[in-house]
Amino acid sequence: MPRPESRSAWTARLAGLALAPCVALAPLSVRAEPPAPTVLQEAEQQVKAGEDEAAMQALSEVIALDTSNVKAYQLRSDVAGRLARKYGPGAAFHALRANDLEHVLALHPDPAKDDETMRQLQAAHADATRAARQEQRRRKLLPAAMSLGVIGGGVTVASTVLVILANTNVGNDETVHVMNVYSGTFLGIGVGLVVTAIAFGVVARKQYARDERARALFEPRYARRGIPQFGGGGLVLRF
Repeated sequence: MPRPESRSAWTARLAGLALAPCVALAPLSVRAEPPAPTVLQEAEQQVKAGEDEAAMQALSEVIALDTSNVKAYQLRSDVAGRLARKYGPGAAFHALRANDLEHVLALHPDPAKDDETMRQLQAAHADATRAARQEQRRRKLLPAAMSLGVIGGGVTVASTVLVILANTNVGNDETVHVMNVYSGTFLGIGVGLVVTAIAFGVVARKQYARDERARALFEPRYARRGIPQFGGGGLVLRF
């Protein structure tokens, strides 16, 4: 007659059942999140090919995986400078460039290059401050555009109605002429306000689109997937 299993045997069996899924899924962690050196090589190829947007995301991923990677900070600062010119004024890119240059100075002091890096850092801070002011002025154009649009639309409608009334009612020719002059003047003002509102709105919307694009480019690629992460200790799974 077989002997019943001891409590320690049951405990060992239950522990094995609990660990089995972790052991089976552990390779997914490696496949889902490539090591930093591999992503850095990919980013370097993208930089050489002029694919700055893709390189920015790849370098952000490298830095997320290895926060002490000096080469990634240096490359990303160069890419950020080019994207700042492309998406000008580009305050966020100038600020990121300054942040990365600060990391380069802190992580890898080099007396032969530190003076030049410091000059680039100061210029990046100055560019970020100037660009931030320009971008803020552009963002403020959106509420101004809405106000001008409402006022201009109202003036345009009222002037149009006045023109119609002045030319459909029988009256003194001089009175009709005066009404046409006033209504035509206000109609021109109303149309001008509407056109200005549209121009302000276009500038503001373009700025908001640049802001959204910049935020997307700063995120590592795996962070943009928006899929939950599971794990603890040394096991992190990103699907």
